[in-house]
Amino acid sequence: MQDDTFACITTATALYWTDLSRTELCQYVGGDRYEIISKTKNVNSFVSQSLNGVDKKYIKIVNDRVNNEVIFGMDDESSISFNEVAQLFYSKYAYPVTVDGINFNNTLLFNYKNSFVDSVSAWNEGRGSYLFEGF
Repeated sequence: MQDDTFACITTATALYWTDLSRTELCQYVGGDRYEIISKTKNVNSFVSQSLNGVDKKYIKIVNDRVNNEVIFGMDDESSISFNEVAQLFYSKYAYPVTVDGINFNNTLLFNYKNSFVDSVSAWNEGRGSYLFEGF
């Protein structure tokens, strides 16, 4: 992997990452359990097509703990969700992942950028996001 060509996130059960150089979505759950989930879960064609030549600014990952989802940004128009309980991809969304986030004090804080806003926001556990007042 080259610098700046991947995104990663950790959850309570695994480490997930996007490898843009290889156009793969991966999972590591400890020990020798490493998996290229885009291949083993049969979404490799969609992932390869979406990530091929995409601007790396869209390669982001968010963890929705309430719904046990890991949401992978694919390009400027879509994202795909992986359910950690069922261990399968089950939804394709018609919107990109547009955030960079960190967990702080049991809250996911992120920098949300679009044509209207560039501010610090908090993820409201499965119900979207809200902006902090005064930032």
